[in-house]
Amino acid sequence: MLTFRFMGSLVGSFRMPAKLTIMFNLLWLQNWSNLLWALATLQENGVDLGNSSNVSAIVAAGAAAVEQLCSMAKPQELSNTLWALATLGWHRDDSTLTKLVTAMVQRISTATPQALSNTLWALATLGWHRDDSTLTKLVTAMEQRISTATPQALSNTLWALATLGWHRDDSTLTKLVTAMEQRVSTATPQALANTLWALGQFDWYNAGAVEALAAAIAQSSSSAKSQNMSNALQALGSLRWYDAAVYSLLVSRLHLMISSDNQPGQHFSNAMFSCALSGHFNSSVDTLAAWGSQQDLQQWTEQEISNTLFAWAMLTATGRNTASMRSLAEQVFKEASSRGAAKFTVGNDLGKLASAHWEAQHVGLPGDGLSDSKLLQAAEERQAERMKSISKDSSSITRKVAAALQGHYEVQAAMVHGYHALQVPHPSCPRGFVLAVTQRDRDYLRHPAGQVYGKAALRMAQVKRCCDGLMLCDESELLGSIEQQRGVLLKRLEEARPGV
Repeated sequence: MLTFRFMGSLVGSFRMPAKLTIMFNLLWLQNWSNLLWALATLQENGVDLGNSSNVSAIVAAGAAAVEQLCSMAKPQELSNTLWALATLGWHRDDSTLTKLVTAMVQRISTATPQALSNTLWALATLGWHRDDSTLTKLVTAMEQRISTATPQALSNTLWALATLGWHRDDSTLTKLVTAMEQRVSTATPQALANTLWALGQFDWYNAGAVEALAAAIAQSSSSAKSQNMSNALQALGSLRWYDAAVYSLLVSRLHLMISSDNQPGQHFSNAMFSCALSGHFNSSVDTLAAWGSQQDLQQWTEQEISNTLFAWAMLTATGRNTASMRSLAEQVFKEASSRGAAKFTVGNDLGKLASAHWEAQHVGLPGDGLSDSKLLQAAEERQAERMKSISKDSSSITRKVAAALQGHYEVQAAMVHGYHALQVPHPSCPRGFVLAVTQRDRDYLRHPAGQVYGKAALRMAQVKRCCDGLMLCDESELLGSIEQQRGVLLKRLEEARPGV
């Protein structure tokens, strides 16, 4: 533990010469900036800084001192101060923050890529109220210095922009990612994971770049932290990119480290959710599920609970109904039910619970999923609301299909097992056909092409159980003339008919 003590003022009540005053102020500024940077670095390296109130007092005093003299500060001193304040958990003061950032922008012409990226990272970490003009200046300056930027500076910049909700500019983003791709061999696992996470937030995809980043973090997984692997898996799932070897390495390494992690629920649910989205399941995933079933779930957030159950539903619907998976689902359903409807206030979490509950009933899971009736009602109502909004967006497709099949089949928009679908009655099929119009940019992986995305696979499996034939037709197949559309749809209907 470190102990800090300040000595009394060394400066008496005499008038110093102007040059000496400037030198003293510069030294005072530099010392405060260095002290804050040193404290933050020690904390980053796991050193206990002691009494938190004392540390907070030092941080507040340092922020005030640098603010007072920021007109004299160099870009490195300003960026180091901002980085340190963010790292040390400074209680943000918008007035001080604005002055420091303004001073940084005024000196932007002499700022290094590291100073710029540290500034952006600090603003994102501190929850800065975005100022597009300032952000544009910092990003433009970083873009101009890309050739000399380190992998860490590039990844911090990308992470910060994604966190700040930057209005995506593909030209700038492409330059930053290309530079990062060129430096993957020297990038740390954290830099690689943060870059992938940012791309997932932006939904920015380039096959070569994503493959290079994914391969690099898989190769360095032996030195990665569980947070790095969790973020990488989350990003790859979001980007709809999958490679069995990469996923196996990341999941195996995560399982080895997660027991000593301080955020096991987040990293576990991220990994399971990404595996489910990509259809990845092997002994490592099953072992990870077994580990999850033995945890104290009271510390997990509602989002971690709902993501885990939704991941279980996606994997189970596609045949991964192992003993470990069932045990995991039983424990998580019990925890969800014990919390009740009041805890699950986020709409997406409730919708996921509804889909998982339906899957639990289908496979006969002990307890039948959600045992709290109010939570189940809230979940199903949320799913219905979500499907109504999707139904509005799909009305043009409904009209197109109905027009193409006019005179052959009657098409009806309906809710099938909680999902929006198009029903097609047929005399030989009591429950009729269901037409599912898929979208390439939503229902399939980008890599490998043609593999169904986990969410779509679950939806299709649950709908198929409620009809006599599920007909899949991609939206791209309905772009031709009405005669061409009719030909495609009649062929799909014939293929979907039982016994064909």
